[in-house]
Amino acid sequence: MGTLLADSNKPYEKEITLASQLEVVSEKNTGHIDYAVKALEELICITEGKLYQVVTGFAQNLVQCESVLQINKKCKADTAFKEDFDYIYRIVTTATDWYFIFYASDCTSKNPLNI
Repeated sequence: MGTLLADSNKPYEKEITLASQLEVVSEKNTGHIDYAVKALEELICITEGKLYQVVTGFAQNLVQCESVLQINKKCKADTAFKEDFDYIYRIVTTATDWYFIFYASDCTSKNPLNI
């Protein structure tokens, strides 16, 4: 995954890092994220791995997204991604099946993406 992050970062020229077992603490929720992709101090993608419990993974990931957006708003998101940075990408995986979701504070994608 490190190579993927390095190659996908070229257009943005920002430092992108991968963190595992990251603790997210917000006003409403606290929990651990399996993996998180960070650009500067903002989280831009979070993943949840569930071998057999995909529905549970979706539920956990959705709650984590709300917390992450609250945290990102407290950071200086306007200097990193302009003021319209109010979204995050989510991934739920069983290692063989991967679900990619675009999550925004005002909506969540419902259309499947086949890769």
